Amino acid sequence: MAKNVVVFGDSVTWGQGFHPEQKFAQQVASTLSAQLSMHAHSGATIGVNNTESGSCPPEAPRHTPTILQQVATNTDDPGRAELVIVNGGINDVSVQYILNPITPDDGLVSKVKQYCYNDMVILLNAVIARFEHPDTKIVVTSYFPIFSPKSDFRYVLQYLAHGLFLAPSPEFASRAEQEMFAIRSVELAMLFWRESRKQLQAAVNSIGSSRVRFADVPFTEDNSMFAPKAWLFNVHLEGGKLVAEDPLAESRKADCAICHANDPLPFQRMGCNIASAGHPNFAGADAFASAILSVAN
Repeated sequence: MAKNVVVFGDSVTWGQGFHPEQKFAQQVASTLSAQLSMHAHSGATIGVNNTESGSCPPEAPRHTPTILQQVATNTDDPGRAELVIVNGGINDVSVQYILNPITPDDGLVSKVKQYCYNDMVILLNAVIARFEHPDTKIVVTSYFPIFSPKSDFRYVLQYLAHGLFLAPSPEFASRAEQEMFAIRSVELAMLFWRESRKQLQAAVNSIGSSRVRFADVPFTEDNSMFAPKAWLFNVHLEGGKLVAEDPLAESRKADCAICHANDPLPFQRMGCNIASAGHPNFAGADAFASAILSVAN
Protein backbone atom coordinates (compact mmCIF):
# COMPACT_ATOMS: atom_id res chain seq x y z
CA MET A 1 0.00 0.00 0.00
CA ALA A 2 1.38 3.40 -1.02
CA LYS A 3 2.50 5.79 1.69
CA ASN A 4 1.07 9.31 2.04
CA VAL A 5 2.52 12.79 2.04
CA VAL A 6 0.10 14.76 4.23
CA VAL A 7 0.01 18.55 3.95
CA PHE A 8 -1.35 21.09 6.44
CA GLY A 9 -1.01 24.84 6.29
CA ASP A 10 -1.75 28.02 4.41
CA SER A 11 -1.54 29.16 0.79
CA VAL A 12 2.18 28.38 0.55
CA THR A 13 1.87 24.67 1.27
CA TRP A 14 -1.42 24.64 -0.66
CA GLY A 15 0.55 25.81 -3.71
CA GLN A 16 -1.41 28.98 -4.49
CA GLY A 17 -1.91 29.55 -8.19
CA PHE A 18 -0.89 26.08 -9.37
CA HIS A 19 -2.74 23.17 -10.93
CA PRO A 20 -2.50 20.05 -8.71
CA GLU A 21 0.34 18.46 -10.68
CA GLN A 22 2.40 21.68 -10.47
CA LYS A 23 2.36 22.09 -6.69
CA PHE A 24 5.63 21.54 -4.82
CA ALA A 25 3.88 19.13 -2.45
CA GLN A 26 2.98 16.98 -5.45
CA GLN A 27 6.62 17.10 -6.61
CA VAL A 28 7.64 15.81 -3.19
CA ALA A 29 5.01 13.06 -3.19
CA SER A 30 5.94 11.93 -6.70
CA THR A 31 9.63 11.79 -5.81
CA LEU A 32 8.80 9.62 -2.79
CA SER A 33 6.37 7.46 -4.83
CA ALA A 34 3.69 8.46 -2.34
CA GLN A 35 0.12 9.70 -2.57
CA LEU A 36 -0.59 13.34 -1.75
CA SER A 37 -3.19 14.14 0.93
CA MET A 38 -3.74 17.92 0.78
CA HIS A 39 -5.51 19.73 3.63
CA ALA A 40 -3.89 23.18 3.39
CA HIS A 41 -5.76 26.10 1.84
CA SER A 42 -5.30 29.76 1.09
CA GLY A 43 -5.60 32.16 3.99
CA ALA A 44 -5.40 29.62 6.81
CA THR A 45 -4.20 30.80 10.21
CA ILE A 46 -2.74 28.52 12.87
CA GLY A 47 -5.75 29.64 14.85
CA VAL A 48 -4.98 28.97 18.51
CA ASN A 49 -8.25 29.47 20.46
CA ASN A 50 -10.17 30.12 17.23
CA THR A 51 -13.52 28.30 17.27
CA GLU A 52 -14.96 29.83 14.08
CA SER A 53 -16.00 27.59 11.24
CA GLY A 54 -16.70 27.90 7.52
CA SER A 55 -14.72 27.40 4.35
CA CYS A 56 -14.22 28.69 0.82
CA PRO A 57 -12.81 27.05 -2.30
CA PRO A 58 -9.13 26.52 -1.37
CA GLU A 59 -7.77 29.11 -3.84
CA ALA A 60 -9.86 31.83 -2.18
CA PRO A 61 -8.23 33.13 1.03
CA ARG A 62 -10.14 32.42 4.26
CA HIS A 63 -8.71 31.90 7.75
CA THR A 64 -10.84 28.82 8.47
CA PRO A 65 -10.52 25.91 8.65
CA THR A 66 -7.51 26.90 10.73
CA ILE A 67 -4.40 24.74 10.53
CA LEU A 68 -5.15 23.33 13.97
CA GLN A 69 -8.64 22.48 12.72
CA GLN A 70 -7.12 20.83 9.65
CA VAL A 71 -5.13 18.55 11.95
CA ALA A 72 -7.97 17.92 14.41
CA THR A 73 -10.43 16.87 11.70
CA ASN A 74 -7.93 14.85 9.68
CA THR A 75 -9.07 11.31 8.89
CA ASP A 76 -5.98 10.00 7.09
CA ASP A 77 -4.57 6.73 8.42
CA PRO A 78 -1.61 8.06 10.44
CA GLY A 79 0.22 4.79 9.94
CA ARG A 80 0.44 5.46 6.20
CA ALA A 81 2.02 8.89 6.54
CA GLU A 82 5.63 8.86 5.38
CA LEU A 83 5.91 12.64 5.55
CA VAL A 84 3.85 15.48 6.98
CA ILE A 85 4.50 18.95 5.55
CA VAL A 86 3.29 21.86 7.67
CA ASN A 87 3.63 25.62 7.80
CA GLY A 88 1.83 28.55 9.34
CA GLY A 89 2.06 31.92 11.04
CA ILE A 90 2.08 34.52 8.28
CA ASN A 91 -1.70 34.91 8.17
CA ASP A 92 -1.90 35.14 11.95
CA VAL A 93 0.53 38.07 11.73
CA SER A 94 -1.25 39.38 8.55
CA VAL A 95 0.51 40.30 5.31
CA GLN A 96 -1.13 43.72 5.46
CA TYR A 97 0.45 44.30 8.88
CA ILE A 98 3.84 43.03 7.70
CA LEU A 99 4.00 45.31 4.65
CA ASN A 100 2.33 48.42 6.09
CA PRO A 101 5.03 51.13 6.37
CA ILE A 102 3.59 52.38 9.68
CA THR A 103 4.07 48.99 11.38
CA PRO A 104 6.68 49.30 14.16
CA ASP A 105 9.63 46.92 14.19
CA ASP A 106 9.02 45.81 17.77
CA GLY A 107 5.36 45.14 17.06
CA LEU A 108 6.21 42.92 14.11
CA VAL A 109 8.94 41.07 16.02
CA SER A 110 6.51 40.43 18.89
CA LYS A 111 3.81 39.06 16.59
CA VAL A 112 6.26 36.82 14.75
CA LYS A 113 7.48 35.34 18.03
CA GLN A 114 3.90 34.72 19.15
CA TYR A 115 2.73 33.01 15.98
CA CYS A 116 5.86 31.48 14.43
CA TYR A 117 7.22 30.22 17.74
CA ASN A 118 4.60 29.96 20.50
CA ASP A 119 1.68 28.97 18.31
CA MET A 120 3.82 26.86 16.00
CA VAL A 121 4.94 24.81 19.01
CA ILE A 122 1.28 24.18 19.84
CA LEU A 123 0.61 23.17 16.24
CA LEU A 124 3.61 20.84 16.07
CA ASN A 125 2.58 19.10 19.28
CA ALA A 126 -0.86 18.52 17.74
CA VAL A 127 0.73 17.07 14.59
CA ILE A 128 3.03 14.81 16.62
CA ALA A 129 0.11 13.55 18.69
CA ARG A 130 -1.84 12.75 15.53
CA PHE A 131 1.06 11.15 13.62
CA GLU A 132 2.84 9.07 16.23
CA HIS A 133 4.64 6.53 14.06
CA PRO A 134 8.40 6.78 14.68
CA ASP A 135 9.15 6.65 10.95
CA THR A 136 6.86 9.55 10.04
CA LYS A 137 8.88 12.70 9.36
CA ILE A 138 7.36 16.14 9.99
CA VAL A 139 8.82 19.03 7.99
CA VAL A 140 8.14 22.70 8.76
CA THR A 141 8.82 25.06 5.86
CA SER A 142 10.20 28.58 6.00
CA TYR A 143 8.73 31.68 4.42
CA PHE A 144 10.56 34.09 2.10
CA PRO A 145 11.26 37.79 1.50
CA ILE A 146 8.08 39.13 -0.10
CA PHE A 147 9.99 42.30 -1.00
CA SER A 148 13.73 42.97 -0.79
CA PRO A 149 16.15 45.78 -1.63
CA LYS A 150 16.42 44.14 -5.07
CA SER A 151 12.67 44.69 -5.71
CA ASP A 152 11.77 47.42 -8.22
CA PHE A 153 10.28 50.13 -6.01
CA ARG A 154 7.89 51.29 -8.77
CA TYR A 155 6.13 47.94 -8.70
CA VAL A 156 6.28 47.72 -4.92
CA LEU A 157 4.33 50.98 -4.74
CA GLN A 158 1.81 49.72 -7.31
CA TYR A 159 1.23 46.52 -5.35
CA LEU A 160 0.88 48.35 -2.04
CA ALA A 161 -1.59 50.84 -3.50
CA HIS A 162 -3.71 48.58 -5.69
CA GLY A 163 -3.30 45.25 -3.90
CA LEU A 164 -3.22 46.17 -0.21
CA PHE A 165 -4.69 49.69 -0.49
CA LEU A 166 -1.66 51.14 1.23
CA ALA A 167 -0.44 54.38 -0.35
CA PRO A 168 1.55 57.41 0.78
CA SER A 169 -0.51 60.34 2.01
CA PRO A 170 -1.15 62.98 -0.66
CA GLU A 171 1.42 65.27 0.92
CA PHE A 172 4.11 62.67 0.09
CA ALA A 173 4.16 63.71 -3.53
CA SER A 174 7.85 63.74 -4.33
CA ARG A 175 9.62 60.75 -5.84
CA ALA A 176 12.01 60.61 -2.88
CA GLU A 177 9.16 60.48 -0.38
CA GLN A 178 7.37 57.76 -2.35
CA GLU A 179 10.58 55.75 -2.44
CA MET A 180 10.91 56.07 1.33
CA PHE A 181 7.38 54.64 1.66
CA ALA A 182 8.41 51.65 -0.47
CA ILE A 183 11.74 51.27 1.34
CA ARG A 184 9.98 51.05 4.71
CA SER A 185 7.70 48.29 3.40
CA VAL A 186 10.77 46.47 2.08
CA GLU A 187 12.48 46.76 5.47
CA LEU A 188 9.48 45.19 7.17
CA ALA A 189 9.29 42.38 4.61
CA MET A 190 12.94 41.59 5.25
CA LEU A 191 12.42 41.77 9.02
CA PHE A 192 9.54 39.28 8.80
CA TRP A 193 11.65 36.94 6.69
CA ARG A 194 14.57 36.99 9.13
CA GLU A 195 12.47 36.74 12.28
CA SER A 196 10.11 34.06 10.96
CA ARG A 197 13.04 31.84 9.92
CA LYS A 198 14.58 32.27 13.37
CA GLN A 199 11.38 31.59 15.28
CA LEU A 200 10.24 28.65 13.13
CA GLN A 201 13.65 27.04 13.51
CA ALA A 202 13.47 27.66 17.27
CA ALA A 203 10.02 26.06 17.40
CA VAL A 204 11.34 22.95 15.66
CA ASN A 205 14.34 22.83 17.98
CA SER A 206 12.16 23.19 21.08
CA ILE A 207 10.20 20.05 20.16
CA GLY A 208 13.38 18.02 20.61
CA SER A 209 12.43 15.25 18.19
CA SER A 210 14.53 13.96 15.31
CA ARG A 211 11.26 13.38 13.45
CA VAL A 212 10.56 17.14 13.27
CA ARG A 213 12.75 19.08 10.86
CA PHE A 214 13.00 22.57 9.39
CA ALA A 215 13.25 23.13 5.64
CA ASP A 216 14.87 26.53 5.22
CA VAL A 217 14.20 27.26 1.55
CA PRO A 218 17.26 29.09 0.14
CA PHE A 219 15.67 32.35 -0.99
CA THR A 220 17.89 35.38 -1.46
CA GLU A 221 17.12 39.05 -2.03
CA ASP A 222 17.21 38.34 -5.78
CA ASN A 223 14.21 36.00 -5.43
CA SER A 224 11.64 38.38 -3.93
CA MET A 225 8.73 39.95 -5.81
CA PHE A 226 9.75 42.37 -8.56
CA ALA A 227 13.41 41.30 -8.19
CA PRO A 228 15.73 40.14 -11.03
CA LYS A 229 15.31 36.41 -10.39
CA ALA A 230 11.92 36.30 -8.69
CA TRP A 231 10.88 32.95 -7.21
CA LEU A 232 7.48 34.49 -6.41
CA PHE A 233 4.56 35.31 -8.66
CA ASN A 234 4.42 38.98 -9.56
CA VAL A 235 1.44 41.08 -10.65
CA HIS A 236 1.17 43.87 -13.20
CA LEU A 237 -1.10 46.85 -13.69
CA GLU A 238 -3.67 46.83 -16.48
CA GLY A 239 -6.35 49.45 -16.76
CA GLY A 240 -5.75 50.61 -13.22
CA LYS A 241 -6.14 47.09 -11.77
CA LEU A 242 -3.54 44.54 -10.74
CA VAL A 243 -3.54 41.36 -12.81
CA ALA A 244 -2.28 38.02 -11.48
CA GLU A 245 0.30 36.03 -13.45
CA ASP A 246 -0.25 32.46 -12.24
CA PRO A 247 -1.82 29.49 -14.10
CA LEU A 248 -5.09 29.78 -12.13
CA ALA A 249 -5.51 33.54 -12.52
CA GLU A 250 -8.75 33.25 -14.50
CA SER A 251 -10.33 30.22 -12.84
CA ARG A 252 -9.71 31.63 -9.34
CA LYS A 253 -12.05 34.55 -10.12
CA ALA A 254 -15.02 32.18 -9.97
CA ASP A 255 -13.89 30.90 -6.55
CA CYS A 256 -13.49 34.48 -5.34
CA ALA A 257 -16.97 35.37 -6.56
CA ILE A 258 -18.39 32.47 -4.54
CA CYS A 259 -16.40 33.25 -1.41
CA HIS A 260 -17.04 37.00 -1.46
CA ALA A 261 -20.55 37.09 -2.94
CA ASN A 262 -21.94 38.95 0.07
CA ASP A 263 -19.10 41.41 0.63
CA PRO A 264 -20.49 44.96 0.51
CA LEU A 265 -17.21 46.32 -0.89
CA PRO A 266 -15.16 44.92 -3.78
CA PHE A 267 -11.81 45.08 -1.99
CA GLN A 268 -11.72 41.53 -0.68
CA ARG A 269 -12.72 40.04 -4.01
CA MET A 270 -10.08 42.15 -5.76
CA GLY A 271 -7.45 40.89 -3.33
CA CYS A 272 -8.67 37.34 -3.79
CA ASN A 273 -8.35 37.62 -7.57
CA ILE A 274 -4.62 38.36 -7.23
CA ALA A 275 -4.05 35.98 -4.30
CA SER A 276 -1.09 34.34 -6.04
CA ALA A 277 0.98 37.53 -5.71
CA GLY A 278 3.99 36.89 -3.49
CA HIS A 279 3.66 33.09 -3.60
CA PRO A 280 6.21 30.65 -5.01
CA ASN A 281 6.25 30.53 -8.82
CA PHE A 282 7.69 27.61 -10.79
CA ALA A 283 11.28 28.31 -9.69
CA GLY A 284 10.13 28.89 -6.11
CA ALA A 285 8.13 25.66 -6.09
CA ASP A 286 11.19 23.73 -7.26
CA ALA A 287 13.23 25.32 -4.46
CA PHE A 288 10.60 24.34 -1.87
CA ALA A 289 10.44 20.76 -3.13
CA SER A 290 14.24 20.41 -3.06
CA ALA A 291 14.52 21.89 0.44
CA ILE A 292 11.82 19.59 1.82
CA LEU A 293 13.30 16.49 0.22
CA SER A 294 16.79 17.37 1.48
CA VAL A 295 15.65 17.20 5.13
CA ALA A 296 12.97 14.51 4.81
CA ASN A 297 15.36 11.60 4.33
